[in-house]
Amino acid sequence: MTHPPGGPQNLPPPPSPPRWTRLPSPLRLPLRLLLWTPALIFVTDHVLSLAWVRGRSMSPTLSPQHTHPTTNRDCVLTWKWRVREHNPPLSRGEVIVFRLPSDPEKGVVKRVVGVEGDLVRLRRNARVLDGLERDGMGGGGFAMAVEGVVEVPTGHLWVEGDEGFHSRDSNDYGPIPKGLVTARVKYIVWPPSRVGRVDDTPIEARGGRRAVVVKAEERGGYGGGGVVVF
Repeated sequence: MTHPPGGPQNLPPPPSPPRWTRLPSPLRLPLRLLLWTPALIFVTDHVLSLAWVRGRSMSPTLSPQHTHPTTNRDCVLTWKWRVREHNPPLSRGEVIVFRLPSDPEKGVVKRVVGVEGDLVRLRRNARVLDGLERDGMGGGGFAMAVEGVVEVPTGHLWVEGDEGFHSRDSNDYGPIPKGLVTARVKYIVWPPSRVGRVDDTPIEARGGRRAVVVKAEERGGYGGGGVVVF
């Protein structure tokens, strides 16, 4: 036997396999899942998660054939990363998940129709008009103008469902604080026939009602909540 120049060399022994690999096979998978649990929790709480969309308020964009609580529902991928920092800023047309102002434990899916400073025309059947006509202000402290037009206050969004006849939205409870937004709805992942990106085109650009009368950028920004007369 020959040795390389300089004499024989003592190589270190190979590293020992991790202890968990010595466990019986039925125990390995549960242990792996347990080790990955903290990372999975972080991802679902702060990065992305899946959600089922119930109800008809976002038809035809989401769950267009929803007829029963357990059937014909879309499963969507929601993006949570930095949504609370509004980076990038939430814009008109985006579909979002937010906590209902009257029930923070309940998540709701709607489309952003107006941003702060926009003048928005209420739907004819808007129940929020009752409170506005009573004291001139909505629950979120937003001002009312003539002909059912309101100004979205700073730090708020005006949200509506695509199917207005079956939607409880800002026309019922007023603009929502941005702090209640928890995620953006990005993709439909189920059923297979509907897999694809969620349309974030503003409602009026798709032939829907023109809710925004005047955009904030056309007015030079937020107007301070005063009553606007037409």
